[in-house]
Amino acid sequence: MKYSLSAFILYITFQVSAFANPFDRDLKIAYQNISNLKQLVVAFKSLRPTFEKLESQKRLDHNETFQVKRVWGRIFDMRVTLNTLTQTYQGRRFEDLQEDSKAALIKFSSTLALVNSGAEVSKFLWDMPRSHKMLNELHTNYPVGSLVSYENQIFEMFKVMPMETNLPSFFPAVDVEEQALEMAHMSFLSFNSEIETKLKNIQEEEILKFEQATKPFLNNIQNKWEVLKRFEIFKLKKMFLATVKKVSVWLGDTKLKRKDGDFYNGKTLIKLDQAIEFEKRLESGDIMISRTNWFLSNAFLPGFWPHSFIYVGNLAKLESLGEDEEVGRFYRAKCEKMNLNCDSFVSYLGGSNQTSKAFADYLTKAKDGHEKVLIEATSDGVHFSSIRHTFLNDFLAAMRPNVTKLDKALAIEESMKFHGFPYDFDFDFDTHSSLVCSELVAKSYAPNANKNGVTFDYDRKNGVYVEEYLKRYSLPVIGIAQKMVDENVHYLRSSELDFVGFLKGVRKDGKAVLASEDEFYDSVKWPKWSFMQ
Repeated sequence: MKYSLSAFILYITFQVSAFANPFDRDLKIAYQNISNLKQLVVAFKSLRPTFEKLESQKRLDHNETFQVKRVWGRIFDMRVTLNTLTQTYQGRRFEDLQEDSKAALIKFSSTLALVNSGAEVSKFLWDMPRSHKMLNELHTNYPVGSLVSYENQIFEMFKVMPMETNLPSFFPAVDVEEQALEMAHMSFLSFNSEIETKLKNIQEEEILKFEQATKPFLNNIQNKWEVLKRFEIFKLKKMFLATVKKVSVWLGDTKLKRKDGDFYNGKTLIKLDQAIEFEKRLESGDIMISRTNWFLSNAFLPGFWPHSFIYVGNLAKLESLGEDEEVGRFYRAKCEKMNLNCDSFVSYLGGSNQTSKAFADYLTKAKDGHEKVLIEATSDGVHFSSIRHTFLNDFLAAMRPNVTKLDKALAIEESMKFHGFPYDFDFDFDTHSSLVCSELVAKSYAPNANKNGVTFDYDRKNGVYVEEYLKRYSLPVIGIAQKMVDENVHYLRSSELDFVGFLKGVRKDGKAVLASEDEFYDSVKWPKWSFMQ
């Protein structure tokens, strides 16, 4: 598939939600992204034979080009996330010293990873002009001038030029040594949690690397003149400077919108009355995908669509599903076989040890006062949500599994068995003790002896929906949309998903509109960077 796991970063579907404690969330995000970035740099350097082929004036084949751009896209997106973290905590002070220390830990660890990895990649590509040109080209998953921006940022961190160089970058340069002093002032405080300790250990390794390798490279005045010369040549492409401005706006808005405590996605183009009207189209068991333009998680997820979930419906819709003759017969038999005090689908969900706790939570109102009508996996784990919480996005689409009502009931039952599972920060499709959003959808609908279900795992070798990333496999949400296109437009196989509806945000009008099925299929090709539309 042509969409890379952009850095999951990678792929997959990491939805950055509102942890009760934002430090817990951001510590995990920083640790996972720094760890993945280190591995991605190793993977990038392993492509040396491909880069050498390109430098020798030879043409790369499709697979070679795909490999280079896929890994580069992942590296770029990891950097987007870490830059956002550093800017989120830049200049902020908290009432509690322990919170100040966590903020400093997140910020300084992220900055060190950015500057060290940046210097390592820059040195690797230093004498490869054709490779520079290739990595600065516009791509679906990263904007034009990505490598220029990359080098400009890390060299702006040290003002050793005899004059102001003004090397613009998508993200601002920061004073590494100033952050080091800030971190040193917190040295009397201890880090107690496991994730804090892991991040502190990484930070100590990165400090050593910075002093021994990165700082001498960036302090070399000849190197900085070379970077300035490259930029002066490249900046003739006006698109780069325009993109710098737009990414800066994205960064600033993302920083602010992540603090919105009332609306999960901040201010969105889809309003509550639209969401309520759209819900009338839905049936229990529908699969849904969504996107909010300014959400941080867009930065490290491949393709336009970053989040997915299963619409369960309210209790009335769930009971209606259970009234189907085949569903009723199956669950009455199941209740009898398991010697449970139940006689229907809904009463089984409430009576089974595997689903009763989840079902009890489903019956309660969400914190926003609305009914819980969907189940999703976010960084809070697998939980139920309301339409006010999850439907209010800039883009929202629904598709209906082309299966029996019994299959849908079984999928909903399966999803409730996952309720309470933690979020899979390793993005590993083959582990089952934690899940990302697309895993919840795929594994709830996975075919088994009792249900036909919906299949997403077709051809891993060629990256058909489920893709390899850092020796792990993941299902990007864009794969769900691509499956729709492959089956309903290209007719590659019998369709397992039917179109239900699509709410499309129109930024210039400040609202969302009901869009056509064809427009939904077109969205598979839209760049994930909303400002590139």
